[in-house]
Amino acid sequence: MTLEEQYRLSCYEELTTLGDHNHIYLVKHKLSGEIFVKKVLTRFSFNVYKQLMDLQLSGIPTIYDMILDDDSLILIEEYIHGQTLEQLLNDQNTLIYSDALSIMKKLCHILKPLHDLKPPIIHRDLKLSNIILTSENLIYIVDFDTARYYESGREQDTELFGTKEYAPPEQYGFGQSDARSDIYASGIIFNRLLTGDYPKHQLADNRYRPVISKCIRLDPDERFQTISELENALHSSLSSDIGKPGFTFASIKSDIPGFRSGKLWKMIVAFLGYLFFYLL
Repeated sequence: MTLEEQYRLSCYEELTTLGDHNHIYLVKHKLSGEIFVKKVLTRFSFNVYKQLMDLQLSGIPTIYDMILDDDSLILIEEYIHGQTLEQLLNDQNTLIYSDALSIMKKLCHILKPLHDLKPPIIHRDLKLSNIILTSENLIYIVDFDTARYYESGREQDTELFGTKEYAPPEQYGFGQSDARSDIYASGIIFNRLLTGDYPKHQLADNRYRPVISKCIRLDPDERFQTISELENALHSSLSSDIGKPGFTFASIKSDIPGFRSGKLWKMIVAFLGYLFFYLL
């Protein structure tokens, strides 16, 4: 580490560790008083983190500084104030369809730019505890320690990482992880949001069961092949629910102005307004 890098790190005062992680710290900049997260990583892809730092993609904490120190990588990241989906589920057990669907749509919106890169970045450790929900209902994906680039032509991963309940077979030496590996984990996440449990114990009911089942097929070729396909399936499942028993218009409140509140009278007024505008 150079003297200049030592000086940059000396500008931050460690306040406390975050959660059960003894390598992640809440820090304060001594001059500005701003709060950041400092991570000391021993498992990482420098090139992945460098590209994330350069791109500053929506839904991923901004990386302000990164310093190599022997075999470690030190990051200074944006502090995201919120709770993980794991914490949310511990409080609520399950989520209603509209809330779970909203989270899944936002998750897809974050993953799509990563998978569209050349080569794609695969997270490889998507799970409830690695997704933060803010008070503004924004979603952030954190912990890219096991993320890697997809390499065309490679038969299998050389390093086997991931969390057992969320990782597909290819992450255990049965092939190379790719975008479909993140889709597998997304299916597990969706099922947990709806049922509070993993699919092997309790699969979601008929409304989204086909979507989840396709996400978590053991053979990657039988899953959704892209995040866009998963997004379309979520939309189609929602559309097919309209008019069925148990369907409520709260399910479509999502991000459309006039539909966000889930209140029927507001959605009727919004619908008539959009119809009038379309017919002009």
